[in-house]
Amino acid sequence: MAKIHRWPLGIIIVYSVFVLFLLGVFVFSRFHQVELVSKSYYDDELHYQQQINRMQRTQDQEVSPVIRYRRSSKQVAVEFPREMARPDTRGRIVFFRPSNARLDFAVPLQLDEQGRQLISAGSIATGLWKVKIEWQTAEAEYYHEDTVILTQ
Repeated sequence: MAKIHRWPLGIIIVYSVFVLFLLGVFVFSRFHQVELVSKSYYDDELHYQQQINRMQRTQDQEVSPVIRYRRSSKQVAVEFPREMARPDTRGRIVFFRPSNARLDFAVPLQLDEQGRQLISAGSIATGLWKVKIEWQTAEAEYYHEDTVILTQ
């Protein structure tokens, strides 16, 4: 009686599974949507030194706002130092969703007397958000960014 060798069949199965895996990776990567940070990233890169200056000024003058998510009231609280709670402070708060650019939105910066702004998070999708704050006073321009995780 002839002995049956099963190792050639095993090799064929291993190679077949490997080829199917590679085809699956190719199909997945071909149809996977990749969100760009910005549509005009080249122009943004040319002006990035100004952005670096804004961030450095924010750190040097210690005027970075604190961003907190208040789960109980479903609000994002942005708290500035008291010296930034001035009538001439203007700016905007951008909520950037790294996983889906269609969810990005911006709100104008409107601080109260204590230097706070509360933003309702009831209609905002849960998950990771980058909060980018740009503001200016009569003297200078500032920039700060932080991450916040919204939960239910």
